[in-house]
Amino acid sequence: DYERMFDYYGYYEKNGNVVSEDYDYSNRIQPDAEYFETLGKYNVDINIPYSSTYTPPITSKITAEGTTTSQGQTISIPVKITDNPGIAYLRYEVDYDARYFTLDSVEPGTVFSADEITEGVVKGDATATRKYYTFLAYNGNGDKTSDGTVATFKFKVNDNIDLSNRNYTDIMICGVEAYNIYEEPVTFLTEDALVYFKSVKLGDINGDGLVNGADLIRLAKYFAGWDVDLNTTTFDTNGDGKINRADLLRLAKHLLNPDDVKLGL
Repeated sequence: DYERMFDYYGYYEKNGNVVSEDYDYSNRIQPDAEYFETLGKYNVDINIPYSSTYTPPITSKITAEGTTTSQGQTISIPVKITDNPGIAYLRYEVDYDARYFTLDSVEPGTVFSADEITEGVVKGDATATRKYYTFLAYNGNGDKTSDGTVATFKFKVNDNIDLSNRNYTDIMICGVEAYNIYEEPVTFLTEDALVYFKSVKLGDINGDGLVNGADLIRLAKYFAGWDVDLNTTTFDTNGDGKINRADLLRLAKHLLNPDDVKLGL
């Protein structure tokens, strides 16, 4: 009987003391009626660890996606949700450095519709280094369970940014608060966006890091009245401190003869 008990648990009580041995659990036998009768007879001390408070790891995330840009550009920072456990209410703050960015607009994504989003506000006075926008969305009909974009934040990258110490900055997700339709709190991990800045290249009108015919076309379209995105810090191709058609002519001459016609001189 002792042997049967030992085969299953690896220890038993003998003369008031617990006796245990190294045990290969692959060879243990399953208990049966005879085993439980023996258990009562010899008062075996069964000590099997058990926890009823196990909490699975959090995998749900709210992430701001980074990008690479240059001064004078407009960037889009999507805020996305993954492993969505189901939410009916979501509030968070987007914290950014006002020396680098000016918030232009906030567009709804795919998780919440436009009429489920409450228009937010930018907080931080005119002298604040960092500002933040509060986002809030809710739905009283049920949980939103899909993954996807919650909102897209569009920022204008400021001109004359000091990049002497570093060529990047962050846009942070803070103060996340979420509830499901049963009014139970929902927890999310967060990941912030890193925005890297490319060196400004005079004549790179479209901001792709190159100076070529595409920039000449973009600048010509601007002077023709087109509504186009421009990297305004690279406009002054003749270096006279003004933005006019003389810059268009200098860029064309540079592309024709880059060795003899320099930009910014």
